[in-house]
Amino acid sequence: MHPHGSTKQHAKTHKISYRKHVPLTGSAKFENGVKVNVTTVRAVTAKPVGPGEVGGPALALTVRIKNGSTSSLDLSTVTINLDGSKGSPGILATGSPYAPLDGSLAAGDSAKGTYVFTIAKADRKPITIQVQYGNGQTVLQFSGNV
Repeated sequence: MHPHGSTKQHAKTHKISYRKHVPLTGSAKFENGVKVNVTTVRAVTAKPVGPGEVGGPALALTVRIKNGSTSSLDLSTVTINLDGSKGSPGILATGSPYAPLDGSLAAGDSAKGTYVFTIAKADRKPITIQVQYGNGQTVLQFSGNV
């Protein structure tokens, strides 16, 4: 075995499952009972903050997670993505009102996080929001027109 890796090594892969799309206003659950719903989606103007960020027309979406599992949930492992109607990805912007989920969520508790994505107005009918957490084997999907 080479201490710095080699081209003969194989990466461990995980099969990703995509849950059926639910409406933007609906809710969906992961296998362990963790429930997710998108509570609001509103148009905003993103202001670039960090290196490489772009400003302009954007959507701010608030996601609520209720921990229906029997153990605490590390919210730093939650990933939110947004795709536009033409398959174009929303670009994450970290300016206000961005306030991502963070910390640990005890069993039975709930938390909200707000994410901002730049996306052209013409690409909003429909949008798809994808939510993953932890090892990322399941993706919940929410779709609808904005």
